[in-house]
Amino acid sequence: MKTNRVHEGGGVKNDILFSLRHKMLGLFVLTLIVPLLSAGLLIYERYSQDLLMREMKASAQLVRETSRNIDDYLWRIEQLSFDISSNAYIQDILLDFNPNRFIGPRVETAVFQNLFGANRLYSQHVFYIKIANMDGESTLSVGNMPRRDRELDDVFLDTNQERSMWIDRQNVEVFGFNRKSFQLVSHYRWIPDAHTGIPLGYVRIDIEAGTLNRLLSAYQHKADASLYIANGDGLIIGADHAQNIGRRLSDLYGYRLPADSRLPAGRNHALSPDGNHYILSNPLSTNDWHIVHVIPADSVGKLVASVRQYMVVIALICLVFSLLLSTVVSYYITRPLGKLIHVIRKVRNGNIDVTFEVNTRDELALVATSFNQMLSSIRDLLRKNEEIRRQEIIAEAMYLQSQINPHFLYNTLDSIRWTARRNRDLEVSRQIEMLSNLFRYYLHTDKEFVTFRQEIRQIENYMSIQQFRFRDTLSFSIRFDEELMELYTIKLILQPLVENAIVHGFEGITENGFISITGRIVDDAVLISVEDNGMGFDAAGLMQRLERGEEETASFALLNIHKRIRLHFGERYGIRLHSVPGRGTVATLTLPVLTKMPTQGAWQHETDDRR
Repeated sequence: MKTNRVHEGGGVKNDILFSLRHKMLGLFVLTLIVPLLSAGLLIYERYSQDLLMREMKASAQLVRETSRNIDDYLWRIEQLSFDISSNAYIQDILLDFNPNRFIGPRVETAVFQNLFGANRLYSQHVFYIKIANMDGESTLSVGNMPRRDRELDDVFLDTNQERSMWIDRQNVEVFGFNRKSFQLVSHYRWIPDAHTGIPLGYVRIDIEAGTLNRLLSAYQHKADASLYIANGDGLIIGADHAQNIGRRLSDLYGYRLPADSRLPAGRNHALSPDGNHYILSNPLSTNDWHIVHVIPADSVGKLVASVRQYMVVIALICLVFSLLLSTVVSYYITRPLGKLIHVIRKVRNGNIDVTFEVNTRDELALVATSFNQMLSSIRDLLRKNEEIRRQEIIAEAMYLQSQINPHFLYNTLDSIRWTARRNRDLEVSRQIEMLSNLFRYYLHTDKEFVTFRQEIRQIENYMSIQQFRFRDTLSFSIRFDEELMELYTIKLILQPLVENAIVHGFEGITENGFISITGRIVDDAVLISVEDNGMGFDAAGLMQRLERGEEETASFALLNIHKRIRLHFGERYGIRLHSVPGRGTVATLTLPVLTKMPTQGAWQHETDDRR
């Protein structure tokens, strides 16, 4: 079948800026990425805080452990000084002071080892021990060469309130070492008389700062961190990096030790004013010194950065995976829609002999079914329009043929009618008048639809003419509900039925012929019945031929009516025949209720809806 080209109009554009697939892809990506990024940021923030807390906890543990070990070492030094101060021999030589009692360092060392043990001097890494009277004169000394330090001893001698004291000293010159300078710390203790408690002298134990440095280095595991021993003023006494000894924490980091030495500073961390260092401190129990651990902030930042890089890699992998997953899912969802768009474009270009096939059982399958039904309806409507157009062309040709000089025919019939009147043949004049009215109705009424009142008026004219022919052998009755009279129907739909009843129903019958024409509304449809008491025939066979559209001379009028009704109003309407041989025939028309004069587009749309 040749199809009509569908008008393209302003249909769907070929270039879609944002297709459904792209929208779905973007939605999927946002649905996956936004929660992923949000969770990643929350995890990163939480992990960064936890990482900092773990680092500070480990540093606090290091500071506490270092404090215990330094305290232990200093306690052993204090224990050594206590043993010296409480020794009776030492007290006796101070009571009977003689600066020349011992000749040479070797003798003094031997005496010390006999009194306090051979290894006690070296196991404690003691640099120098001096035992002196209240005037600062040495009575026994052990260790490296003595130093010029009388003015330094005066610091302790002037503080008679303390039983013992730790003093840090810097750049002390020692005899015999080419005036080489050492960083030393000293521990002082009074030596009291065992009976009176009055100080007889003092003992000083010197420790090289390098010893403290080595102890600190044993506990420091971070190359970029620093571990210090600082006095209460923040002066660095020992450090794992010796170059900072003698400097102050406030100068290096802007940090001051807590004023209350009992504050558990090692359990908390502080951030330097410049934000570049985390600082933890813990006081020693033996004196007012503190263990201070300094961690560069960027070292913790490096760990956090490594975690951030790791999370970025994971996020990128998840992003790629989500893109691939979103692409695959959106493709399988929108692929049938792409096929539908392809079919729609074919239909827009005029090809309606297509179908949209889909193998899913979802909403898209319903769309496909509805779309295919729509195309089928369009194809049926186009075929129907072609048939109507063909019938209209045939009817127009017949109409044009019938219009050949119609006025000549009317004028001739009018002349004959007036001639009959002049001859006083009124019956002939009446027949000619009714015949003229029929011709005018057939030839001059150019409307496709007329009212039932107009149609019945012409049936009355036709039956009157037939009664002149059959005289007293034919009678008829017309009974139409009044509500039908102004309804509309197809023109010339009743006369062929009445004519078929007269020509075929009363063939060979010479008396008592009767035709009943009735009209009523039943179930939103107009039912028109034409019943005769004629010969009857095989109605079932004729109905089958009508449904198949077989044209026969005997049934041409019925087929014409049936096809006209179906073309205009659809398969629901048409003609039904019931006949009993020897008793008569009933032809019933089923028509729609038309209260207004329909246009061609209106009854086509109405027909499509009823299907």
